Amino acid sequence: MSQTGCRGWIYFIRAGKSPRVKVGYTRKSVQSRLSTLQVGTPDSLIVEHSFQVTEPDILESLVHKDLARFRVRGEWFELDEDTLLAYIEAFEEVRLPEFVSD
Repeated sequence: MSQTGCRGWIYFIRAGKSPRVKVGYTRKSVQSRLSTLQVGTPDSLIVEHSFQVTEPDILESLVHKDLARFRVRGEWFELDEDTLLAYIEAFEEVRLPEFVSD
């Protein structure tokens, strides 16, 4: 359930050197989320990128739909480095103003 204007983070976290990337959101710090995820994952997790936004839950759903063709399972996607970097660059260019956090 969305809380209008509530800020948070969209993050892209890679599992080790694999092409597996978790795309999610948190209303806490990305580092805190990384620590929580790391406990249940044998790979070293690496934050590839994060964006502070308003409405992170809504924006996460939009990103998941946009990346659906790369979905492995749940919030995990198979994105090689070039594809991920291109997506992040495009995301930064076209972020909808209603989701940008100042």
